[in-house]
Amino acid sequence: MATIEICKTGEITTGTIVHNIPWNQDGVNLPGIVLSNACDLEHDKAGYIIIAGLVEAKTTLLDSNEYKNLNITPRTDLSSRDKQKLKRFYEDYIYNKGITRYYLIYPNKSLEASMPAMLVDFQHLTSIPSNESNRLRILAELKSPFREEMMQHFTSYTSRVPVPREESSAIFPLLTDYTL
Repeated sequence: MATIEICKTGEITTGTIVHNIPWNQDGVNLPGIVLSNACDLEHDKAGYIIIAGLVEAKTTLLDSNEYKNLNITPRTDLSSRDKQKLKRFYEDYIYNKGITRYYLIYPNKSLEASMPAMLVDFQHLTSIPSNESNRLRILAELKSPFREEMMQHFTSYTSRVPVPREESSAIFPLLTDYTL
């Protein structure tokens, strides 16, 4: 099931994928997805529209430290072990497991030729005044319930509380009699 489809309403709301975003960085021309609450936008209660950047999923995942840590050498015939590691790596993103800075979205068949699978990047945010929304070009929209899931993912990501981490080896003796 695809999560992105052609925008039926032509209105900007939560989950609308837009272009022509003023990212305030030279040369940056990323599309983005609206994170502002739909009810605030609908009732003109949003002074600003919050937008997260979208990055191409395939390239971003291959460049990630998590992928590099798999230590898989590019080749056509992967071992069963490497296939399993790779499958788990991609499934974590496909099913949006864990709280990471990204949320995977992908197009339906009619959009595949013009839109790749993308990651919503919760660290690449901007906002524009609501009265400047006419400068945005609508590309597509994220379907429900994926729109709501993305927002839950975003709020979980931004509400994390940083805590100091103990070395796991110091805690193992409290949990098990085995030497780990």
